[in-house]
Amino acid sequence: MKTLRVNSIRLLKKKFFLVFIFSFLSASSGYAQIGRSDWSYGPVFQSDNFIYNALFTGLQMIDEDGFVAENSWWIPSVRYRANIIQRMEFDSGKAEIYPKFWGFSSISTMDWTFRNFSAGYHLGWLSRVFPIGFDIQADYVQDGYKIKMPNSEDKQSIIKRMLSATALLRIRLLQYDTNRINPIIEIGGSYNYALHYHDDYIHDKDAVNNGFTGIIGLGFTNTETHMTWALRYEHSFYNYYNKDFIFNGAPIFSGAKSTFGKLGASLTYSF
Repeated sequence: MKTLRVNSIRLLKKKFFLVFIFSFLSASSGYAQIGRSDWSYGPVFQSDNFIYNALFTGLQMIDEDGFVAENSWWIPSVRYRANIIQRMEFDSGKAEIYPKFWGFSSISTMDWTFRNFSAGYHLGWLSRVFPIGFDIQADYVQDGYKIKMPNSEDKQSIIKRMLSATALLRIRLLQYDTNRINPIIEIGGSYNYALHYHDDYIHDKDAVNNGFTGIIGLGFTNTETHMTWALRYEHSFYNYYNKDFIFNGAPIFSGAKSTFGKLGASLTYSF
């Protein structure tokens, strides 16, 4: 019975992955043209659960004409983002962070309760004739992990909530009017301001730092369907914990060092 359950979960995982890939590939064969402007806008939702994202992406893109993207002030674009680099060290040794890779190690350990997510709104501009545009975005972000401290066998939960302001420069490498597929480069960053932090012992936002995250992305647009596929890498240029934070009379994070890098994938409306 256990073997049957495991095989069923694996099959379900593969099916949802194929749906996600199909939604990306199908977008390039749409036939409908829609009214367009140089502006894009709308809410954005981001999580590290690829099954949720595959379902929501399909729902927002499909209509009677097939897979066609369009502006909406209320229907969110859904993006996938997960840690590919996550290191945290203390004076006593290296901590272990869970989930370890890509937001999951199995179906059962995936984030089904939105411990890691962001929700916000974006505004972008990219002209048909001018190759440089921009995208700005404001988000409410929650990062949630399980962490096993050095010399401990117990996992504790940590939650950090932030406001994040993002600005991106977008560069189109080919001409909109003469090329159906146009490569896009994105360069920019975001500033993250901590609103809340808690773990099993500490409830104080001063335990964590604010800081800058650099972003670089590569993708391409389809002028027939007005969709953009993009991969973005986000690297945090600040330590997670505040080295000057005092807890029970001691600077418990004085030797703390961290490195976080996230890889994101998106299928969104663009030009």
